[in-house]
Amino acid sequence: MKRGLLFTIVLAAALVAAWITGPRLARAQYSAPQTTVETAFTYQGRLTDDGNPADGTYDFRFTLYDDASGGSAVGSAVTLEDVAVVDGLFTVRLDFGGAAFGGEARWLEVAVRPGSSTGAYTTLTPRQPLTAAPYALYGLSAPWSGLTGVPSGFADGVDDDTTYTAGTGLELSGGAFSLATAYRLPQSCADGQIPAWNAAAGQWECSADADSGGDITAVYTGTGLTGGGESGDVALSLAAPYRLPQACANGQIAEWDASAAVWQCGDDDTGGTNYWSLTGNSGLNASTNFLGTTDPVSLVLAVDGAPGLRLAPGAPPNLLGGDGANAVTGGVGGAVIAGGGDGSAPNRVTDMWGAVGGGLGNQVGNDNPDVGDAPFATVSGGSNNAATSKGASIGGGESNLVTETYGTIAGGYNITVTGKYASVGGGDSNTASGEDSTVGGGIGNTASGAWSAVGGGDYNTASGTDATVGGGDSNTASGWGATVGGGASNLVTATYGTIAGGDNITVTGEYASVGGGVGNTALVTGTVIGGGESNLVTATYGTIAGGYNITVTGKYASVCGGEYNTASGDRSTVGGGNGNIASGDWSTVGGGGWNNIASGDWSTVGGGGYHNVASGRIATVGGGSYNTASGDNTFIGGGLFNQATADFGTIAGGSLISVTGQYATVSGGENNSATALDAAVGGGTTNTASGDRSVVGGGYHNTASANASTVPGGSENTALGAYSFAAGAQASATHQGSFVWSSAEVTSSWGDNTFTARAHGGVRFYTASGTGTGVQLAAGG
Repeated sequence: MKRGLLFTIVLAAALVAAWITGPRLARAQYSAPQTTVETAFTYQGRLTDDGNPADGTYDFRFTLYDDASGGSAVGSAVTLEDVAVVDGLFTVRLDFGGAAFGGEARWLEVAVRPGSSTGAYTTLTPRQPLTAAPYALYGLSAPWSGLTGVPSGFADGVDDDTTYTAGTGLELSGGAFSLATAYRLPQSCADGQIPAWNAAAGQWECSADADSGGDITAVYTGTGLTGGGESGDVALSLAAPYRLPQACANGQIAEWDASAAVWQCGDDDTGGTNYWSLTGNSGLNASTNFLGTTDPVSLVLAVDGAPGLRLAPGAPPNLLGGDGANAVTGGVGGAVIAGGGDGSAPNRVTDMWGAVGGGLGNQVGNDNPDVGDAPFATVSGGSNNAATSKGASIGGGESNLVTETYGTIAGGYNITVTGKYASVGGGDSNTASGEDSTVGGGIGNTASGAWSAVGGGDYNTASGTDATVGGGDSNTASGWGATVGGGASNLVTATYGTIAGGDNITVTGEYASVGGGVGNTALVTGTVIGGGESNLVTATYGTIAGGYNITVTGKYASVCGGEYNTASGDRSTVGGGNGNIASGDWSTVGGGGWNNIASGDWSTVGGGGYHNVASGRIATVGGGSYNTASGDNTFIGGGLFNQATADFGTIAGGSLISVTGQYATVSGGENNSATALDAAVGGGTTNTASGDRSVVGGGYHNTASANASTVPGGSENTALGAYSFAAGAQASATHQGSFVWSSAEVTSSWGDNTFTARAHGGVRFYTASGTGTGVQLAAGG
């Protein structure tokens, strides 16, 4: 609603005939209207919003006042909702009832708000004065026939039908009433005269007082008086039983003498030993001196006329204080109600030796016919509490209930204890139903297992024997000895399972435990999850220290942390990382890296790297990426895209290395392979040792393909014969036992066990330790 709403009155018409007032009647000689005028009238106005004509629907509230400002409202306000306003103009019908218009001036207050609003109305100023309209003017000269409620005698417009009659004591003469003569006293008399009735004249007249100064003819005695008489002088006296002694010795009191039926002077014995003195008594004998009753009637001390303290009969007697409606069931002894209570909610003790300290509406005992089956119960105070079993106790609070032996509620609201020796410290709507169970506080908590406990929180349940929930929200410990420390929506169903905290965690395995986190699950015996989120252990004694979406399905397997890691082999281990899998028994993924797999029994993938696989038994990949050790006892130290597929194969590092021969080794390099038994490549690039026990020391594109053949290094050398040796560049030892050395041109052996050397610059052979003895073959020689 804009604050700029302005309101302008355009027309106020058709005010009702209720404006007709008083006896101002005229005898107009024209005929009456054919239809009775109703009390509603039409009202038109113009509404502007910030100076512009308003359009739409608006809610209006019209209130009639007896003053232009201030004053009082006349009748009830009229509220009209969703009134159409077109180009600022609106028309409404208002009906305040005929009683609102009695001839006095009236002002109309208008308040408005948009039709779609439920907010406050904006009151428009000033109030609009209401003036007479044609119908109202008609009322000034309306004929009798135009009015309603006119007595039949006035219908003709002439008051000639009224009759008057003088009643008892009145006379009517010439249209004037006066008192009848017999009912009029004289208006003045001489001093001392009195009105006297003159029967002959039938009126009251002044007369002298001739009847005063006579004698009393009789005096009669009432209660407590003696004497009197019917003639002569008489005397009245107090009867003896009503007279106190007129003189006594100092300190004496009036005492009743029943034998003589008179009051006599006597000593004040109230200070003796047979009376209770306000200053105290001494020398009493407890067996014979007492204040009380000797019959089975209560001794009552009252306050303001109402019982305040009662000593009621019982064995032993009962003590009742507070409201007089407080009660002890008949046959109950040793009960105490210290105070409190109310006529509609008294405190009650229904069993032996029960006690209520105060409050109202409290009950001690079970109200059974046997008043001794729920003794020693206590409610210290509060409202509407009930301790209905032997030794039950409630400290206070409201609407608490203990129904089992020696159950206890310290306080709180709507608490229930139904287990023997169970207790609730306080809170709201908590229940301890298991024997020796305990709820410390909170709201909606339940300890239903024997010796179970809920420390606090809300809506937690300890239903297993010896189960415990420390606190939190909506946690459940249902297994024997199960424990939930806190958190929310956690569940332990297994014997001695444990959840320290966290959210939405489940432990179903015996002796399993979860330290915390979110959505973790320990399903089987002895499993451990330290924390993290969405972790799962399904195998016996599996362990997850933490992390996210970790799975342990192998017995005694463990994952230290990371994300999406899996230890599925028995006793397997994943140290961390992302997406790592240890699926072989006793397999290990050391930690770090991602998508590493140790699937062989006792296999290992070390820390770091990614997409490494150790699938062989006792296979090892130290690190790197995309390395595979698939043979038993194989080893890859690191590198990239290396494969050791044969048993006992070794790759120290490098890239694109392949070891397919048993006990074969490639120390490093690139694109090297050792494919035969005991073959070895020291390093280099694109070297191959394919013969059993063959060796390529390094270099480039070298091949040792025969048994025990050797290429120490160089480039493009080939040792094809058994025990052959090729060195340099492009040397080819194709015969068994051949030795070929080439200086960078194709040079081949020429027979078994031969020595071939090619050196463009010549060859020297020394036959002694020095260089002075030997032969030399010059270049081209």
